[in-house]
Amino acid sequence: NIHNGAYLGLFSEYIATKISKFENPQVIIFIRNQYDIIVSSYLQYIKEGGNYSFLRYIEHEEFDRSNRTSLFSFSHFDFYNLILTYESLLGKENVHVYLFEDFLSDQKSFISSFIKNHNLEIDIEKIDFTKNNNSYSYISLFLARIINAFTRKNVLYKYYIVNLPFIYDYAREMLRRIKIFPVKSKSFINEELKQLIKQKYSESNKSLINEYNLDLEKYNYPL
Repeated sequence: NIHNGAYLGLFSEYIATKISKFENPQVIIFIRNQYDIIVSSYLQYIKEGGNYSFLRYIEHEEFDRSNRTSLFSFSHFDFYNLILTYESLLGKENVHVYLFEDFLSDQKSFISSFIKNHNLEIDIEKIDFTKNNNSYSYISLFLARIINAFTRKNVLYKYYIVNLPFIYDYAREMLRRIKIFPVKSKSFINEELKQLIKQKYSESNKSLINEYNLDLEKYNYPL
């Protein structure tokens, strides 16, 4: 869960260390365009019971000791540093990096190659590619922020008027069924924020291109 202690990458190093203790470990890492994944993490925050605005979510200043709070951090999506952490423990030949967008663009073709590259014994014809994790619509997002003011849930960074636990599960089930007007990442990220995100990730993303031959330009990653 991106809104627990793993969020600042604290668990990532711990997990990498634990994995390195296995015999001949292999790690597969999927990365995603930071513009999209930042918005996606915000929508997940709302689904978990949060209710602050997008800008307040990413620009929080209430908690000084970020290592002890489960909050958004730009550093979590510095994929280059994450990959280097695994490589330092497992060796570069044992770390495999893929683009989430490559998977989305042609799922069957991607999975077919993936199975072959990793010598997996999987019958691709038995895989169900039906999407079952629908994102919130603008309507769902608006209603969820209001409803979440009446439930505490387990999200640290939020406010609530009164805690009515039963509301959350009922509302979440109903809101996910509203599929008209799906949320678009571009509507959250204005030009100023886009430049900030670009500043945060440009250099590390360029390193990914140069060292791993990943076509980040094709999917408009911050460069």
